[in-house]
Order: sequence, then structure tokens, then C-alpha cells
Amino acid sequence: MLQSKNPTKTESWKKLSEHFKQIKGLHMKELFSKDPERFAKFSHRFQDILVDCSKNRMTDETMQLLLNLAQRSQSNRRHRENVQRREDQRNRKQIGPARCPQKPCQYADTFRRT
Repeated sequence: MLQSKNPTKTESWKKLSEHFKQIKGLHMKELFSKDPERFAKFSHRFQDILVDCSKNRMTDETMQLLLNLAQRSQSNRRHRENVQRREDQRNRKQIGPARCPQKPCQYADTFRRT
């Protein structure tokens, strides 16, 4: 099985760390006065839940760097899954279809939440 890549060892993380060094002295009062739309930009409401990131020391650049890190991590995960799928298919061919079932467990739906 493939090992996960530690996100703190990536170029995206390095850029985020450098960015933090640049903005760590910013004050919230300053961030809100420079951007009157800060709350609208950095908060999201879903039904009765409000996620408000506006009161965190972050800028538009911070958000972009975080999204870049997430996208890189997601593409790394997809790559690992694709490689694993190919390995599984190769093993399935070697083992043969009789020993390696193609269908999911018949009880899988029993444990799935509705």
C-alpha cells in the first residue's frame, strides 16, 4: 500500500509558512478596517451553522494558499488511489476471479447510514 505524503513537507506548505511570517504582525482591527466586506468574504452559513473565519489572521492570499494546499493534497490522494486501484487489478488478475470477488459485501447497506 502507498504511504500518504505528509502535507508539511510540500512546497505548498512552505509557501504558507513563509506567508505566515509576513502576516503574523497584522492586527484584526487593521484587517477589518482595510476590508469592510471581510465578514461576508470569510464566513459561510449553512442552515443554522455559521462558520466565521473572518476573525482569524488571514488575507485573500492566505485563503488562496490554503486552497492550493488542499487541492495539492486532494490530487496526491487521487493519485495514490489510482495507483492502488491498478495494483489491485493486477493482483486480481494474478489471483483469478474466483478468489477475488468483484461485488461489495452483501451486508454493506446494513451499516450505511440513511
